[in-house]
Amino acid sequence: MEDHIEWGALPPALTSGLNANTDRSQPQPVLIYFIPGNPGLVEYYRAFSVHLCKALQVGEEDIAYHFIGRSLAGFSIHSNIRSDAIHPHPPAEKLPISLEDQVSFVERQIEVLASREQTKHRTRCTQDKPPPMPVILVGHSVGTYIMMQVIERRQSRQKADKDSQPDHEIVGGICLFPTIVDIAKSPSGKKVYAIASLTYLAPALQFGARLLSAVFSTSSLARIVSSITGQHAGAAKTTAAFISSQHGVRQALHMGRHELLEMTHDKWSDDVWNGPLPGPASGDNVKIDRPNLYFYWGENDHWIDNRTRDQVIASRARRRNDAGEVEGPHMEIDTLGTPHDFCINDGTSKVVAEKVAGYVKEITEQWQRRK
Repeated sequence: MEDHIEWGALPPALTSGLNANTDRSQPQPVLIYFIPGNPGLVEYYRAFSVHLCKALQVGEEDIAYHFIGRSLAGFSIHSNIRSDAIHPHPPAEKLPISLEDQVSFVERQIEVLASREQTKHRTRCTQDKPPPMPVILVGHSVGTYIMMQVIERRQSRQKADKDSQPDHEIVGGICLFPTIVDIAKSPSGKKVYAIASLTYLAPALQFGARLLSAVFSTSSLARIVSSITGQHAGAAKTTAAFISSQHGVRQALHMGRHELLEMTHDKWSDDVWNGPLPGPASGDNVKIDRPNLYFYWGENDHWIDNRTRDQVIASRARRRNDAGEVEGPHMEIDTLGTPHDFCINDGTSKVVAEKVAGYVKEITEQWQRRK
């Protein structure tokens, strides 16, 4: 059980047979970075990631998808938090951290990992200067809010530094069961809001969780979790590890309080929402990342009020502008009864993974046409 998941979608037999001396045999790498919800343990999404990578192998010869997911800061399931250039976790004394600090944490992860992958690509590519590494972000729940904030911040930096030469480009973003606005108005948000003001709740629950982990072994705790919640074995083990972790419960509650306060109105510019358009954005003569966005909403998601969802769809969904150009994100409502916490069930993980695979391939095809 780890704080990160990393898969190469192409089979080893294919990737090992590539000829590094010719670009023709070198597939174009595409980095998929996954941002989990709250609690931010990426291990919940291992089954989802496996199904996604299997789906991405079908029919792809010139693209090498690389999936990377990282747990959010403060959710390490290990007693000693690993921190280095690839895993820049904040020190324990700075935990818990805010929602905006999580945005900064994810930003740094994407920059470091995309740079790493681009460096690898350069060593295998005969081009003197290969194009920026295409990056597709996938977020679940609060991970979708973090994703939107990452895109907004990146665009702001690009507008401020017009001479920058980035080594990666965010070409797409996929929002799964998004909670980007008015989370406090949702059925579950109202319940959480009622207890969020209790100052000592987080430390008390953290203490209770550590007490449980002292009484029960992780495997026993996993069996108890599975019998109560119905989670599959992998998810139950992850929940048990979360309960036993040093900072996880407190970090989850602390971040949840910030979600209620900060995830209120639509705060993003048209440059974030509208996706790729001909010519420079906003007429400012500077190239910025304008990713294609895809939203997959729950039919009756207890973390987003249906009226809020419908308002976002009405105001932001894909349409033609006055110039006849298509702009805005693709928005789709699940019709299969898939729950918000799809990741704790192998069957629903597969359903969502296959949906995401379709979105990823569409984003990749659209990016290739724009190159």
